[in-house]
Amino acid sequence: MSVRMFWIAISRKELRMENFTFIAVFGTLTGVFGTTLGGLLGCFMKESSNKLSSIFLELAAGIMTAVVCFDLLPEGFFLSGIQMTLAGFMLGVVLLCVTETVMKCFSRRFAESRLAKTGFLVFIGIMLHNLPEGLAIGAGFGSSVKLGLTLALVIALHDVPEGIAITLPLRKSGMGFGKAVALAFLSGLPTGIGAVMGSVLGNISAEMIALSLGFAGGAMMYVVSGELLPESNRLYRGRMPVMCYMVGFLAGIFVTRL
Repeated sequence: MSVRMFWIAISRKELRMENFTFIAVFGTLTGVFGTTLGGLLGCFMKESSNKLSSIFLELAAGIMTAVVCFDLLPEGFFLSGIQMTLAGFMLGVVLLCVTETVMKCFSRRFAESRLAKTGFLVFIGIMLHNLPEGLAIGAGFGSSVKLGLTLALVIALHDVPEGIAITLPLRKSGMGFGKAVALAFLSGLPTGIGAVMGSVLGNISAEMIALSLGFAGGAMMYVVSGELLPESNRLYRGRMPVMCYMVGFLAGIFVTRL
């Protein structure tokens, strides 16, 4: 499918989901764009930028919360009812819990400085949880072009603070600019794999789309409540991050209604 044909398909809402190659490329570009942009920003941030980092995290958390509550879960409920969607939601939460446990065990094997260890752990963790983010994009396209594009936009924005979280500690530990940005770039690649998985599942049945949407919603909410908000509170405490969460939430509602 050419780029011109794709945009014609979007305008007619007729994008066919058997084009897995395009879904893979689109999902990969979504993840890579956000994490690489964040990685570049992180390389230039100074140690006094905790407040700015907190603001980015809160905005991302607010946007993700709104998308889960007003797009992913309602779409799953509409397609296959509450049971299948919530089953997927719990699977997403469990997967991220297991991932976090593995990461904690893995962290004991690091011998580098604390900052280098933090950067590498964030890199590995983001690579792992970019897979369900890609799954959300693929499943979203399986439901509708609008939902797929909305999720791609939101996930790209959400990946910006993740890229910052990778390169900021690595640069402070002494890693070179090129290597740090390269790791941020690589962390976005699994999004494409997840996008293909989501589109394949979405082609099986409406129930599988609902399961995939619920799974992505559970994974995203775990990231919000277990990573983004706690890390934001650790970096900076004040009214500004809270207000940014609300702004992100409202922006997420606006995006889902487009």
